Amino acid sequence: MDVNHSERDHALHSPSGMKNRRLCPSFKQIDDGGENSAATEGTACHEAVEQGDVGLAPEGCEYLVAKALDFYSMLEERYPGAEWLPEERVYTHEETCWGTGDLLGYDPATNTIIVADLKFGRNYVDPAGENDQLECYAVGAWNKYPGADNCDVWLYNPRRNETSDHRYTSSDRQDLQDKITDTITNAIENEGKITNANKSCGLCAHAATCPAAKTMLIEPVTSTSVALPDQMDASLMTATELTAALEAEKTIVKVVEQWSKALKAEARERLETGGEIEGWSMKTRKARIVVDEPDEVLTVARESGVTEEQIEKAVAVDVGLLRKAVYANADKGDKKKAEEAFLSTCKSEGFLTQGSYDYLAKEK
Repeated sequence: MDVNHSERDHALHSPSGMKNRRLCPSFKQIDDGGENSAATEGTACHEAVEQGDVGLAPEGCEYLVAKALDFYSMLEERYPGAEWLPEERVYTHEETCWGTGDLLGYDPATNTIIVADLKFGRNYVDPAGENDQLECYAVGAWNKYPGADNCDVWLYNPRRNETSDHRYTSSDRQDLQDKITDTITNAIENEGKITNANKSCGLCAHAATCPAAKTMLIEPVTSTSVALPDQMDASLMTATELTAALEAEKTIVKVVEQWSKALKAEARERLETGGEIEGWSMKTRKARIVVDEPDEVLTVARESGVTEEQIEKAVAVDVGLLRKAVYANADKGDKKKAEEAFLSTCKSEGFLTQGSYDYLAKEK
């Protein structure tokens, strides 16, 4: 029986959290109860890929699933004699560390294991060869195919158009196992005793109460890049100080957001259970209007005197969703050309215009 990705059980020391635990033994992944829209979208994309059906993708993500399936086809061509196991659970040598890889393969012709992992997020992810999660999958895959000479790990993010791969040889296997063991041992022995401020603090459930996170916010810590700078006035910062501040900003914002969320949740619970907080109370406001029957709404609008011209202005065309749909529906090998042809035709006919804007980006 297929199990929804979001409903799968997770290891105590899961591969996805291994890097965070290595950086801080007290790290604990936030449990948002499934309310994280980005995670929900990513889960749905994974399930659509697993079923091989672009039609199961969330709205606007069809092109991501189509590109992921193209990536799988590339791997099949790269390893023509391989046996493939999608969504295969693998177990490392540590009983608390196991996980489910997106695609596991074994090529008997070259005695090579293939591990592939998909990412659908917008944020940077450590590439293959530097990725703790893939290292765990590699160790687990070697336990399934202990006689393999090599393990090729692949990471693909269709949203960011990023692909990376790395080959581990059997001589790397022990080092990978030792790294996992050291991380887990440190986490078991020092959880709650040692806290290290780092870039993963914003993802930690302890961020709102952690002493290291607090220190990171109020006292600059020279040993970590996530600290408030001595000079808070950006206009007076040196180039080096500005670079460090930009590196720290995202993590600091996430930590403060976790603290803010914890404060508001506690205040809400107290007020809703009869408690009092001086100067604060629960109030109600109208939520955003949701259109359930768009055609019927337009009919009522026309009956209310709204002209067709006014309706055209009110009903916007989402070009982003359309181009993604064109990509997803096109035949394999023609997807990119179909998308480009769609945009080219619309632009040449004067139906679309596209300007440009400047934005701040970190160099790769």
